[in-house]
Amino acid sequence: MYGGRGGRGAAGSQAGGNGMNTSGFKLGLANDANKFFLSYNYLNIDGYRQHSSEYQHLVNTAYVASVGELSNLTVQGYYADGLNKLPGSLTKAEFEADPFQAWPVAVAQDFKRDSRKGQVGLTYRTRFGKGNSDEVEVTGYGGLKELEQTDPDFYTFSTRYSLGSLLRFTKRDLVGDERRNLLTVGMDYAFQAGPITQFDNVSGTKGVSVQNEYKEALSNIGFYLLDRIDILPERLELLVSGRFDRFAYTHDIYIPFGSLDTNRAFQNFAPRAGLTIKISPVVAVYTSYGLSYEYPALAEMGNTPLSSNIKYSINPDLVPQSSKNFELGIKGNHVDLDASFMRKVFFDITFFDYMINDEIVPFIINQKAYFRNAAKTHRVGLEAGIKTHPFKETEMTVNYTYTRFKYEEYKTQVFTPSGTVDEDYSGNVVPSVPQHIFNFIFAYEFEITEDISGLALWDCDYISEMYVNDANAEKSPPYFYGNFMVGTTVTLGNFSAVLYGGMNNIFDRRYSGFININDFAGRYYETGEPRTGYAGIKLRTNI
Repeated sequence: MYGGRGGRGAAGSQAGGNGMNTSGFKLGLANDANKFFLSYNYLNIDGYRQHSSEYQHLVNTAYVASVGELSNLTVQGYYADGLNKLPGSLTKAEFEADPFQAWPVAVAQDFKRDSRKGQVGLTYRTRFGKGNSDEVEVTGYGGLKELEQTDPDFYTFSTRYSLGSLLRFTKRDLVGDERRNLLTVGMDYAFQAGPITQFDNVSGTKGVSVQNEYKEALSNIGFYLLDRIDILPERLELLVSGRFDRFAYTHDIYIPFGSLDTNRAFQNFAPRAGLTIKISPVVAVYTSYGLSYEYPALAEMGNTPLSSNIKYSINPDLVPQSSKNFELGIKGNHVDLDASFMRKVFFDITFFDYMINDEIVPFIINQKAYFRNAAKTHRVGLEAGIKTHPFKETEMTVNYTYTRFKYEEYKTQVFTPSGTVDEDYSGNVVPSVPQHIFNFIFAYEFEITEDISGLALWDCDYISEMYVNDANAEKSPPYFYGNFMVGTTVTLGNFSAVLYGGMNNIFDRRYSGFININDFAGRYYETGEPRTGYAGIKLRTNI
C-alpha cells in the first residue's frame, strides 16, 4: 500500500532458459481515506524435464477504506488459474541415466493438475481504549477451488468450497507503573467441503463410467490466548499461551456401493510458556517449552490399503501427531554506523529438541500418497544465522542448520510389489531431512552516478545427503549449487527502470530437488533445475 495522495505503478517482464517467460504489473492508489492495490502476474515455462510444462495467471487485489479516525475496512481477494504437467518420479537407475526424462507412464497417462481457485475476504479493524492501544479485528472469507487431475488410475474432478472467520482482541496496558502487558484472545473457524468424482484415466482422457464419487468435508474451530508481560521491565519477559482446537472430518460415499460413510473428530489443548532475558541492551537469551498438535489435512485422511478396515472411506487408524517442544536460543545485534568494517551485525542461534508422538508419515503406492503414524520420533537440531554489513555497500548472510531426526519407536506394515511385510524402523533416520544445510549470500550495492546504481548478488547452498525411505535403504547424494545475479537501476525523476540478468545453478550440478519418500516402487527422485540463465526488466513510476 502507498501512503499520502497519488499512487505508484510498476510493470515487468522476464525471459530465461527452458522456455520460461513471466510478465506482470502492480498498481497502487491512495488518498487520505482510501487505498487500492492490484497486481497481475503471468508465468509460462516449457520445463527442464520432459512433460513438465506449466502456466499460471495470478491476480491479487485489496481495498482499504478508513471508517473514522480509528477504524478501517479491508476487502481483499485473489484468483489463480494454472496448469502443471507432471513428469513423475524416477528410480535411481533412471535418474543416473537421464535425470530430465519423464516416467513413461506419466507421459502415456498425461499426469497433470489443472486448477482454478479464488478467495474473497473482508476485515474490519478498530482501535479504542486508553491511548487507542486496544484493537479488535473481525474477518470473514469465502473461496472456491476447482481441480482437474490425473494419475495412473483415475481422471479426477474435485470442487472445494471454503468459508472461514476470525475474531481477535488485543489489549495493551501497564501492570503497575512500568510493566508492559500484551494480551491477545481470539477464535478462528474454517470449513471446507465439496464433491469428488473419479473416472478411468484412458491415456490421459476421461473414461466413460464413474469409478468413485464422494463428498468430503473438514471443519475446524479454535480458541486461543496469548499473554506477554514484563516481569522485570526491559530485562525479563514472560510469554504464556494456549490453544484449543477441534477438527471434524466427514466422507459421504455415493459410488461404489459397499464402502461406508465415515466421521471422525479430534480435539486437544496445546499450552506453551516462554522466557526472554536481556543480558544487555542488544543481546537476549530466550527459551520456551510447550505442547503442539498437527492435525491431518483433509486429503491425508483418505483410507489406505493397509488400514484396519478398508471399507471405511476415512482412515480409521490415523491420528494427529503431538509434540513436546523445547527451544533455547540467543539473538542480538551490533550497530556502529561510524565504523568502516562490520557496521552492522545481527545474529540468532537456536537449539531445539522435539519429542513427537504419532508423527504423520507419507508413503506412496502406485503414485498415490497415503499416510500413517510413526509411534515416536526424536528431533534435535541447531539453527544459526548471522547477517552483517562488512563494508558500507555490502551485505553478507550466513545460515547453518544441523539436524538429528530419528524414529525412536516405529513398527508398521509395509506394502511392497511382492506383498505386505512387517517392518521395524526404530532407530532409523527420518528421510528427506538433510543433516547439514549451509547457505551463503553476498550482495554488493554500488552507485555509478547520481541516477544510476548497481547490484551484484551471489547465493549458494550446500545440502548434505538424505535418506529416501523409512528403511534407510537408499540415499540421495549431497549437492552444492550457486546462483548469480547482476542488475542496474536508472532513476529519472518519478520514473525508474531496473535491468537485470543472472544464472541459477551456475556450476550445472545434478541433484534431486524433490524426494518422493517411501515409494513402494522405488521412484524417489525428481531432479532440480539445471544451469539456467535469465534476464528481465522492471519499470516503476509514481503517478
